Amino acid sequence: MKRFLGTVLAVAVVIAVIDMILHHVILMDAYKQTMHLWRSEAEMKGLFWLIWAGYPVFASFFVWIFAKGYEKDKPGLGQGLRFGILAGLLVYTASNLMCYAVMPLPVAIPVAWFLGGMAECVAGGMVAGIIYKP
Repeated sequence: MKRFLGTVLAVAVVIAVIDMILHHVILMDAYKQTMHLWRSEAEMKGLFWLIWAGYPVFASFFVWIFAKGYEKDKPGLGQGLRFGILAGLLVYTASNLMCYAVMPLPVAIPVAWFLGGMAECVAGGMVAGIIYKP
């Protein structure tokens, strides 16, 4: 259980760091150009705790699913890489297509969301593969 929780924490941190870089650095100008689509800054500040809560929730399910399919006779890093790619494709492909279909977004935003989400899942999978040992 200790190893599982440590893996969850490490994955949550990796995802949070990549997420912050994606949204607060790479996409900031695009978000400013589409301000009419987002909550006001005051509303977001009041709800920001949900983002911080989301990282460990996502990481918990991510690591739990990874652990369920862990194969003891195969290298963890490769399993983590494979899992991260598949999880990223599952989570970010359809959701970004659907967001683009219903929101007047410049195509660069969902493309960046997809690439950033894939980076988060691949990095998270690699971290899980390195740390988690059943």
